[in-house]
Amino acid sequence: AVTSSNHERKSKSNIVMKKDRLYLTHNTFTEDIPIVIFLKALEIESDQEIVQLVGSSEKYIEGLAPSLHNAQEKEVYTQYQALDFIGSKLKNFRRQRKSRDRADEARDTLAHVILNHIPVQQYNFRLKAIYTAYCIRRVIDAIHDSSALDDKDYY
Repeated sequence: AVTSSNHERKSKSNIVMKKDRLYLTHNTFTEDIPIVIFLKALEIESDQEIVQLVGSSEKYIEGLAPSLHNAQEKEVYTQYQALDFIGSKLKNFRRQRKSRDRADEARDTLAHVILNHIPVQQYNFRLKAIYTAYCIRRVIDAIHDSSALDDKDYY
């Protein structure tokens, strides 16, 4: 779980594993977002780059493989397809302006709401993608070794 806050808002995001697949959860979505689709929306479109960001050792590749397959099953390959997918999962209160398409709403949500403690300049999501990959790595590490878990009561 990551609690993000800036001068405008505070939000909590989680990366969870369900049925061997990684998802991003946040209360602005109607359902969990597959983590690979989230990364593709953050401009990391190639599967190879996703694996390289998380880690190229066998345990990370095995941990990511079902999630990579999940994105292929949903036929999400590009940033625009990922943004459109995420836009379709936004709760109605986020879609205030009817003239904007789902991808634009998703782009704004990713820039200003999800992991909002990481700055996004001119919709450059690179830092957010690197941080997300680091979080994925920590989740996979914790799955393989419970001593890698953080004690949330001790900072």
